[in-house]
Amino acid sequence: MLGLSRWTPRGVVLAVLPLLATVVACSGGGDLEPERPDLSGYWMLNEEESEDPEDRPNLSMPGRPAGFGGGMAAGMARGFSAFTIEQTDSTVSLRSIDGMNYEVHTDGRSVESQVGQGTSTLKARWKGERLVIDRTMGRGTKMTQSFELSEDGRQLYMKITIEMSRGGPVYFKRVYDAPAGRG
Repeated sequence: MLGLSRWTPRGVVLAVLPLLATVVACSGGGDLEPERPDLSGYWMLNEEESEDPEDRPNLSMPGRPAGFGGGMAAGMARGFSAFTIEQTDSTVSLRSIDGMNYEVHTDGRSVESQVGQGTSTLKARWKGERLVIDRTMGRGTKMTQSFELSEDGRQLYMKITIEMSRGGPVYFKRVYDAPAGRG
């Protein structure tokens, strides 16, 4: 039986070092950066599974009926009917068939984007397995888009939050399907 007097602080360190070296070696040299999902591909709106942002009354403009009433936030919230994502280690490009195209850097750098007659500032980052794009537009409007793949990789979920200078935030989800053969 080992006596406690043999377990000095130096002895404990010497006993743990081989175990620690094995753990670091098995984890890929200590690289703790999670693997990013590949969002690349062509995505088509699944209207049945998506929420309709037109049903959100607090997105209406003052003096207009429920719905958007127009403006940059309205166009962005309507979203894409279909789009293509191209992804590299540091950028993500979205190209919609509706003509809304932009590229973001996933390291949090700001990018200016032309939207209609105005501009917006975009910042993108990975949050776990989700790509999050924050967009700041004129008149205090902010929109956050979060992109996440379904478990089987055949659907892409876009969760959208819109915050306007008046009223509370509005949340809704769009679901996009991949063509047959993905996943």
